Amino acid sequence: MRRATIFGLLMGLALVPCFAFALEPGGEEPKLTAPELVEGVIAEEAKVEDVRSLYLRFEGKWTRPLPAVSREIAEMKGRNENVDIEKNSNLWPEMTEELELAFDKKRVRRFSHWHKSSWTLRVFDGDLAVSHEKYFLGLKE
Repeated sequence: MRRATIFGLLMGLALVPCFAFALEPGGEEPKLTAPELVEGVIAEEAKVEDVRSLYLRFEGKWTRPLPAVSREIAEMKGRNENVDIEKNSNLWPEMTEELELAFDKKRVRRFSHWHKSSWTLRVFDGDLAVSHEKYFLGLKE
């Protein structure tokens, strides 16, 4: 697999969603045609032919407004579901995430850690893909 393709894959996993909502200085959405977008991606990939390895680490916090969490709890109770806020990460008002993306000449690695919830490690060495997930919810301490 070409390094540029690997780099494009990594950027697609991590950065493209971040830039999808970027606005121009005037506050208007950028007006790009599909061919312009494809040409831009190809131009960016051409810049990474000499990159031998890359490691990116992102840390973030996802938040949900309390009214939205309260509505979700009310809906679950209305369906006679047991509501255990501690075990249902969709009901938490905030979650911390760490995301690591890395590649070298042979491998691609992605590690995602949702604090107090789960982590996922995925590695591809060009021949074999391995994925391991660990969930913490529901475990007795």
